[in-house]
Amino acid sequence: MLRRLVLTNSSRLVRYLSFVHSRYSPSKTIRKHLLRLEESTKTLHRTLYVHVRNCSETPSFPNNSTFEEVCAETLDSLTDYFEELVESTDHLAGADVNYSDGVLTIQFGEPYGTYVINRQSPNEQIWLSSPTSGPKRYDYIQGAWIYRHDGISLHTLLSKEISKIVKREIDFNECSHTIREMEVMEEGNLMDRVRILLQRDMAYYQANQTVLHETLCPGVVGGLLDFPHYASFAAYKMVLWWEEEYQAAFRKPSGLLEQDSNGQEVAASDPSLERGCGGVAKTSAPKEFVQLTAESGEQILEHLHALSQEALDHADLTVLAATLGAAALLRSWLWCYHQLLVKARQEGLSLHASQKQFHSMAEALAERLLDLHCRLLSLYVLQDADSLHWENTRPFFEGERGSVTVQMWWLYMQGTRTDLWNTVPPRTAQRVFAGMLNESLTILVARYAAAEPSAARAPLLVTDLINMLLCARELAVSVCADAAELVGLTQRSKIIRDVHAKCHELLTTLLLRGCPLDALLRAMRKGLCGGPTPAATATPSGPAPWVQLVSPQYLRGRPRTYLDLEDGAAISLELAVLLAQPQPSWPLLLRVLMMRNCRVAALLLRRLICGEGDVSAPAASAAASAALGVETQQGSTECGRFLCRGDCTQNASSGVSAAQVEKALVHVIACVGGTKALASSLLPALEALATTEAAAAAASATAYIGPVVEWGGAFDRRQVWNLRRPPWMDAIITPLRPLLQATVTTIVASAQAGATTRDLLPLALTCLTQLAPCLPPWLGSTAAAIGDLLPADVHPVGGSPLLQVALAGLYEALTQAASASAATLGVHAAAAAGQLAEALCRVDEDESLRPSIQEFLHAAQEYTGTDTWDWRAVEESLPTAELLVSKILLTNDGRQALKVMYQYMQQNASWTLAAIGRAGDYIVVPPRPLLHTMFHIGNRQFDQYLAGTWSPDWSTLLQSPLGLTREKVWKQLQKRSEFSDYKSDPKQLSQHDAIVVEKMTEMFMHDEVNSVSHTVVNHNSPAKDVQKRKTSATQQVIVESTAATAVLEAEPHSEKHPENKPQTEKSKHKTNHPETPVEKKNSQPLLDGQTEKRHETKRDKLHKDDEMKRNSASTEVTPRASSETSLKNNSQTASASKAEAQQTGQKKTGKEQTSKTSRTKEKSAKE
Repeated sequence: MLRRLVLTNSSRLVRYLSFVHSRYSPSKTIRKHLLRLEESTKTLHRTLYVHVRNCSETPSFPNNSTFEEVCAETLDSLTDYFEELVESTDHLAGADVNYSDGVLTIQFGEPYGTYVINRQSPNEQIWLSSPTSGPKRYDYIQGAWIYRHDGISLHTLLSKEISKIVKREIDFNECSHTIREMEVMEEGNLMDRVRILLQRDMAYYQANQTVLHETLCPGVVGGLLDFPHYASFAAYKMVLWWEEEYQAAFRKPSGLLEQDSNGQEVAASDPSLERGCGGVAKTSAPKEFVQLTAESGEQILEHLHALSQEALDHADLTVLAATLGAAALLRSWLWCYHQLLVKARQEGLSLHASQKQFHSMAEALAERLLDLHCRLLSLYVLQDADSLHWENTRPFFEGERGSVTVQMWWLYMQGTRTDLWNTVPPRTAQRVFAGMLNESLTILVARYAAAEPSAARAPLLVTDLINMLLCARELAVSVCADAAELVGLTQRSKIIRDVHAKCHELLTTLLLRGCPLDALLRAMRKGLCGGPTPAATATPSGPAPWVQLVSPQYLRGRPRTYLDLEDGAAISLELAVLLAQPQPSWPLLLRVLMMRNCRVAALLLRRLICGEGDVSAPAASAAASAALGVETQQGSTECGRFLCRGDCTQNASSGVSAAQVEKALVHVIACVGGTKALASSLLPALEALATTEAAAAAASATAYIGPVVEWGGAFDRRQVWNLRRPPWMDAIITPLRPLLQATVTTIVASAQAGATTRDLLPLALTCLTQLAPCLPPWLGSTAAAIGDLLPADVHPVGGSPLLQVALAGLYEALTQAASASAATLGVHAAAAAGQLAEALCRVDEDESLRPSIQEFLHAAQEYTGTDTWDWRAVEESLPTAELLVSKILLTNDGRQALKVMYQYMQQNASWTLAAIGRAGDYIVVPPRPLLHTMFHIGNRQFDQYLAGTWSPDWSTLLQSPLGLTREKVWKQLQKRSEFSDYKSDPKQLSQHDAIVVEKMTEMFMHDEVNSVSHTVVNHNSPAKDVQKRKTSATQQVIVESTAATAVLEAEPHSEKHPENKPQTEKSKHKTNHPETPVEKKNSQPLLDGQTEKRHETKRDKLHKDDEMKRNSASTEVTPRASSETSLKNNSQTASASKAEAQQTGQKKTGKEQTSKTSRTKEKSAKE
């Protein structure tokens, strides 16, 4: 009940405050409403922070001695733990731990800083000074030291921060007075375990006002299923128990958890799957598994619903995020199980209903999270009485700054974006943030469009509008799919279309309120109104005008399509959108690398291979690069978090090596772009390296042995055995490794059968020939192009770089098989594989093998032709990029390559912008300090317009398609201070401004008269009577000719004189006919200001009447019909004509008398 009352009063306060301006503040009624609603929202305000909920009137300790005892135990246990930690960490040899008189000091040295933990007896708190998170005070709540503002304990924070320093996972919860994890029952029936788990989880929440959660591996967060960053402990245990039941039912793992060291699923015959706890056999059936999963899912769904209600009642974002993560994790897990059941063709078994329930739960929680943020925005952030007092005759803050509301809105949106990106599932976080941006723009548009500022507050209105448009541009980067959506060239998303429409409204308000009167008058004379609104058109003809205002450096020349953008501008926009996403967007990453003919990829390869553009990143030697490449092939250590598979980027802070980036980049380019992409990126870098080093060798007096020999030596026939090859060559060999496994298997089987090395060589070449149709289509042409760049003293095997690549890959596969599987294959087979690998280095020396070599080369040339890839396909269509990048994501090497490239682009975004000539563009990484964010919008300072350091190009903006109507322009102009001052006292304006205002007023008043005169054809217009009085002569002629054309109007097919058809009152309100020629002829002189006689003589009227009768009689056409029908129609027409003639005669007599009276008055007036 309390929650419903709070939400109801909050929504009422939104309705009152969102559109109430300071001009109404003197009103006593509104003031009473505001005071009453402010009291009703104090409950919501008190619950914004977790510490209000935790505060109690009773102290935490009964006396001071108890506090001293608990503090001493806590600090002593922390001291012992820190001393053991420092002694066991090698790179912290200079660290020091000191505890004295209630103060614990841990000095880690540079660059980690010093931690201080001390006792504060007066407040009964423990104070922590952290170089990472700053100072915090912890209270003793429910047996643990808790920070009231976020509900995180002291030991949890220390575990998170110190783990990064010692570079391994540690847990301070082993110390005294910490939050203990709840104990759960691991044995027994699943339903009993679930019931006890949920009971203890709720009891833990009620005792500690927080939820235990489990962090997921960063490598699985997001994706198509939108996995969360972390989930509640109850959901984590539920997933583990479900997996046990699945293995017991299907006798095999689902593939979601169980994997061996090589990343392969555990075999179904593994005896470990037949045992439960303590070796007890555990069996089940698929039907029982589905039933147990559905029933346990319903129980935890009710549990999550209760937790979400508690979180919403207390406005606890931490608990709400954990509950949302739990619903998202269970939803994704049930979806995977449902797909496995579909593939297994288990009839009658489905988990679709359960998965749909959790999906609805996650969506509902996301909506409640959005509603909570929107209420906080409307109630607290966007409210400032002084900033919104538009009619105040004094400037706000002495005219030195913009309003506070815009700046606070910017700060809140920035902070909320960071929190959503780190706590909520990525796709959900993006939708919530987009909804926040849309709803807040709705409030701002309605407020500023209705504001009527005084002359002193007019600059504040213009400054706020410009600041809001700049903020919207920087915030919209995070919710757009690509650069085309950002600049308004495409509008695929409804919410993005709404954001563009509202920003367009802010722009039109800015132009009509802030543009100088001279520029506005010139634009109106040229034609300011007309045309559709850019945000309302399905296919925009160019970028959005408001983006042209805030980002003119990207849109020089007003491009009409995406391909018309400059290369540097397009790449910079795409890179900004890529880095602002809550999760890596692989299609967008591929577009950034390969757009504009692989410009970014070419620059990166020249930097990595040749060392161009950055002296800090020289070209890595082949030995070092190969060593790093071999190290990356051996796999990386796991992060130890839930669902980790070893391919996560847990060491993202340390960066990636040049060899990793070079290999990953070439692999991505080769797999997607093929020969053309490699010819635009890799080959120019190799050619530049060869030219540079050859010139240096020629200039030296001695023989030169350097990088030329190193990169070219990898293709020499004597270097087939050398595994220390350049990373780019290793990337070319990588796609061959899965294909060569079949060849290795065949060779090993023959060796086990007793074949000799001389027998295995022809077999190996034959297998390579059979694999020719499976070779990548770009391999042959790329190898030939590299062969053209080789030095003269480098001779590949058989004179073919393609054969050199194939043999190098086969040599590596054979040596790995011989060393790794010696015990399995046997001593003879392993030795034969090793001998064959060595014989491959001299395969071209045997004349008997020449036909086999030529056969392989012919087959490879036949199947590896040129490709038809075009970089425009990736740039023009994002779905095309998704389709191409999906090929890379199907392999482990491809996934790892994309992750390495994304990490490298994040860390080197500034260098990339400088390399393409866009060094001044703003991107969201690296994050700026808080003070910079407070007073800057991107790279621009707040209130640049007010400070006079930047002014919009008004003439260019007024020439852009704005979709304005005359009514809207006049309505906005009337709210300008110049027009209001001109109405009240023209002397307040200068002579120039007064003349401009007078001319614009006359222009719109004249246009208003003209528009009224044209409404004679609009039968729904309220100005119909006015128009009839102004054109009485024209109406008299039309009425007098009605009797003569009555027969024509009765015919359904007669359309010769539609202007003479009489209309009933009902038809007048249903139709809108175009203006008749007679009306145009008589009304046009009135519109032009010319004078003419308003009445005609009786003779002229009769003459026109007779002429119209003759024309109607001559042009009448009777449709074909039967004689009886014709007679009947004629009789009906005659009767109708007679009746209308009588009515017309009566009307004519009355109007003739009126006309005679008016002529008599005019004659007397002339005399």
